[in-house]
Amino acid sequence: MRERRGGGKRAHTRAHAHTRARARARAQDAEFPADSRSLWGGATNKAGLPDAKVWLRPSQLPAVKEAGERAALFKPRAEIDGVVKGSTALRNDWLLSACNIVAGQKEAIDRVFLFPKNPATRPPAEGARDRGLYVVAFFEDDPHSDDDWKLVLVDDRIPCDGDGRPLFARCVSAHVFWVQIVEKAFAKLSGGYAHMAGGTVLQGLELLTGGTPKKLDLRDADTLETLTEGASRAPGVDLADEATRAALLREHGALWHELLSALKASPPQVVGCVFRAKPKPGKLAAAADDGARLVRAGLEPETVYCVTGGINYDGTRLMRLRQLHGATGEWNGRWSDGSALWTPNMRQMLNYSDDASDGVFWMEYDDFVAHFNKLFFCRMAGDLYTTMTVRSRWHGATAGGGPRHVSFRTNGQWLLDISKRTTVTVTLAVEDPRRREGSGGKDALGVKIGWSIFRGNARPADRRRRRLHGGPAELVAAAEPRLARKVVRTLQLEPSAIPYVLVPHTDEPAREAAFRLVLTADDREDDGLPDLRVEPVRAATDWKTTTLRASWGGASAAAAGPPGSGAQYWANPQYELLVEKQSRVFIFLEPDRAPNAVRHATRPVSYTHLTLPTKR
Repeated sequence: MRERRGGGKRAHTRAHAHTRARARARAQDAEFPADSRSLWGGATNKAGLPDAKVWLRPSQLPAVKEAGERAALFKPRAEIDGVVKGSTALRNDWLLSACNIVAGQKEAIDRVFLFPKNPATRPPAEGARDRGLYVVAFFEDDPHSDDDWKLVLVDDRIPCDGDGRPLFARCVSAHVFWVQIVEKAFAKLSGGYAHMAGGTVLQGLELLTGGTPKKLDLRDADTLETLTEGASRAPGVDLADEATRAALLREHGALWHELLSALKASPPQVVGCVFRAKPKPGKLAAAADDGARLVRAGLEPETVYCVTGGINYDGTRLMRLRQLHGATGEWNGRWSDGSALWTPNMRQMLNYSDDASDGVFWMEYDDFVAHFNKLFFCRMAGDLYTTMTVRSRWHGATAGGGPRHVSFRTNGQWLLDISKRTTVTVTLAVEDPRRREGSGGKDALGVKIGWSIFRGNARPADRRRRRLHGGPAELVAAAEPRLARKVVRTLQLEPSAIPYVLVPHTDEPAREAAFRLVLTADDREDDGLPDLRVEPVRAATDWKTTTLRASWGGASAAAAGPPGSGAQYWANPQYELLVEKQSRVFIFLEPDRAPNAVRHATRPVSYTHLTLPTKR
């Protein structure tokens, strides 16, 4: 287990030392050559990717020459250019959507590039940019390593068609090329452009920032209950109806407050939004109508937008958004570009631009909640929180499965000491199989994972593992097992004299895998002292365990019987318990050495606990 506060300085130092040596030697990356091997990962064109006729540096692109601008990684101003989608054959919309969201905050996207340092505001060291070399930092959970930052060096040769147009993603301004470098660096990390499929927007946000991402589904009943102070649970409320949901969110200010708090945090969070059409059985027509409603408003379903700002201006709640370019239109409702609602004073105060080609637009908050139903937030890494990281694995007896299995008690368990009310984000992650040799980007999800937090045992057993998971009163919080590479949940824990018990687990027993458990807590006083302590249940303080194996077989099977069966009952195997002092005892009876398929489906035969008085 290790504690990390803030982060990135060691990665910065290593990146600069690494690239200074290599930059002097060459301007071409031989590890990721400008040919089909980098497109397809050495395989044939099975992904249907267009073939690159030529690889050009940004200054060689015809569009840059026509614009009369000097090629630049970023524009020399605070705002970052948006992202234009390229070939759909890549299936990397998840990465480009995350790029568009992260680029909503200049500081956040700057940190993705470790070399040259601050390329938009100062000349790169020793002319490295002129040699076309860049180092991009990606954050990836690695249960086998203490360093989760992957530093990727690439040159700036961009795959293009026969007319010199970039095949894949590009920036809105032809002379700006930061997104081409990010896309190329991740293609190299993935083993080729063809192997970037299979991610999610949340994974992309973490990949680019190392921060803590979360998703807010505005259709989820529990989420709506929180955001509407329980009003969504009132009788007769149809949460499947988009108009009803939007009306509830307009009337209650919790979501508006969360959005503004995220955008004004220090450092600011990055925020995105999307309308996901997820029809329920029998409501396909309603989902299609909702999608058509967005299109009529100039928006595009299933396309992720970046939220770049929000303000309450004289009682009008306004949101500023930027679309992922490649969408077919732009918002045409209230406060859109060219709307008569804009006054000269508001144009000046809000730095308003009616450029329909920039992909940036304003909309009222009431329309925002009516047209988007899923939000993405990513809290940046900073110095105002403490991160505790545990690296372990489910293996052998410690692969106990979920709470519905009696073997759940054998999972590794960790004690959480909380001395004051603390907001904690718990993240459980397993290895991304796309990084596993030979995976080819497939089988990205392989095991259902989850975690549970219980109230600890009463003293004097408070430093021991939970043997019985108890009822709802004992369960403090849980992330239900699901087929995902990562499960994340944020919760508030009240101070407790008895440690909480955290149990990461798979859904089924005997599913072995390495995992990474991360707890991120606010440092409320910013005093540098952790607001929580994490330690494993140690063998020296744990319960003493004895295992006895027997069987009902042969003559004993014929003779044995249940209680009340007389002599047959007494033919069962019997054991003596010799107790030297009053002891708390747990007794578990479960199948042993059954075939895996049987063991996984078998419920515990019996378990109980009791306190035995001294008897010699």
